[in-house]
Amino acid sequence: MRAYLGRAAAIWRDPKLGGSDIFSDEIAIQLRGSGLLVSVISPSYLRSDWCSRELQTFVEAAQQSGGIDIGHKKRLIKVIKTPVLRGEVPQILDSILGHEFFHVEWGTDSVREFHLDPSPEARRAYWAKLDDVAQEIRVLIDSILRRGSTATHHQAPPATVYLAITSSDLQNERDILRRELQDRGHTVLPDHPLPWSGDRFVESVISDLHRSHLSIHMLGARYGIVPEGEQRSIVELQSDLATEQTSVVLPGCLRA
Repeated sequence: MRAYLGRAAAIWRDPKLGGSDIFSDEIAIQLRGSGLLVSVISPSYLRSDWCSRELQTFVEAAQQSGGIDIGHKKRLIKVIKTPVLRGEVPQILDSILGHEFFHVEWGTDSVREFHLDPSPEARRAYWAKLDDVAQEIRVLIDSILRRGSTATHHQAPPATVYLAITSSDLQNERDILRRELQDRGHTVLPDHPLPWSGDRFVESVISDLHRSHLSIHMLGARYGIVPEGEQRSIVELQSDLATEQTSVVLPGCLRA
């Protein structure tokens, strides 16, 4: 983190945490004094009363120290270690995008965590995702420090870009493009998980498109997932909605 922040960042984690330990005053004090919380989501996390109390304590403390929101982001980072059902994730975490440290093998339900997969591709994906987390921590810490300063001038990001969710065969390429856009200071949407209900999916995409200066749609060989109650895939839906919102169409795989 020092390389990104230009300064040291204090990181706290209780090394003695265990199922029989007591949620002590020390833990509560540390949470109340923290600028952001990183939650590593797994089935075990969702079953843990301890983790639930940590999240609740941090959110309550954040509301008393400037609020949980920083612009369009929250002072929370969601790392998804293994797949979980969205309905079981605490609502405040479900409302933010997560960093998935696993992949589902195409054509099967087999899940492999990046750090347990010996392939070179999984190793590269692991370090890329880890860098994504570090970059998000940097952005949040910089935002917290700017909010706490007395400076009156704030430079806005150059643009807000809707980078459409794509099919699985282009996920890596989308991640690369997203990182490039964010590195150049642009705000990238969607910045929250999209609903799987067709009507709510459309409403959410239109809302994000209205916030964006342009949209980018990467069209791959696969059709993509079809939301509940819809006949079109998420790839086709986003492309059609973007066309309805603008009269400018670029040929090829990009539409703006």
